[in-house]
Amino acid sequence: MAGVPPAALAGGEAVAKAWLLELLAAAPLPAAAGIPLPELAARGPALCAAALEAVGDEHALGRLRPGGDRHAMTAGAAELAGAPGPGAAAAAAAALRRALWATLLAELPHPDAAGVAALAERVAHVADAIAAAALAPPIEDALRGAEDPALAAVDRRLELHRRDGAPFALLAVEADDAERLHAAGGADADALRALEAAVRAAVRAGDAVVRDGGERLWVLGPGRDAAAGRALAEVIAEAVAAAGAPHGAPLRAAIGVAACPADGTDARALVDRADERLFAARAAGRPVT
Repeated sequence: MAGVPPAALAGGEAVAKAWLLELLAAAPLPAAAGIPLPELAARGPALCAAALEAVGDEHALGRLRPGGDRHAMTAGAAELAGAPGPGAAAAAAAALRRALWATLLAELPHPDAAGVAALAERVAHVADAIAAAALAPPIEDALRGAEDPALAAVDRRLELHRRDGAPFALLAVEADDAERLHAAGGADADALRALEAAVRAAVRAGDAVVRDGGERLWVLGPGRDAAAGRALAEVIAEAVAAAGAPHGAPLRAAIGVAACPADGTDARALVDRADERLFAARAAGRPVT
């Protein structure tokens, strides 16, 4: 659509503010405290700017959908709104739709009836894309029962890569001496659970964390190249070290990083490369090599 987004709205801040007001107006008073204001303030404008761009451009709308480089961002809409479940996620997407509509309508100069109808249709398409991403089941749910969940997860991500060419990173994460910690039980086993919680807290919305049936975790980071995957690995290593200290020693993890397409476009090759780099990091005595 011509003239969308207007220059005054391009940064997304005005829509993010309107979204916050919509969320507050719709929430029962006790639930309002659950809206993560720092996260919404930090990441909300970028999401709203992407949504505004998608209202005006079909290619930008495709970037919000599965396989697009902004799909991970749209998948985080529920998290930004503090939505704890599917119903709340749908309500958060509806609130964003209202914020987009009201802010655009107020900014555009005297649109005619046809312009208003076209704008309403575009806003609806964008809101539907955001709602679909926010309501998509976690990849772990889709992989339940898979013989090799990590390989299946990479295969799914490669299907999207073949359509859009977007890179992704694959991280293999495992605690040092994981088998002994698991077998020991008690505080040692608790430390392994703390490691998984730390990994899940360190990734962004849209990343996937998959357990392989043992003590290894696999992280898929859509849109991350090799450098971004390594940066995520460093963040995860720091989070793990702060997560627990069985017997007084900080918990340590080794992390192997592979990236598509830099390390190939075959699922088994990517899994093997991340696995090799995990063992190389462990042999070097460092979380990441």
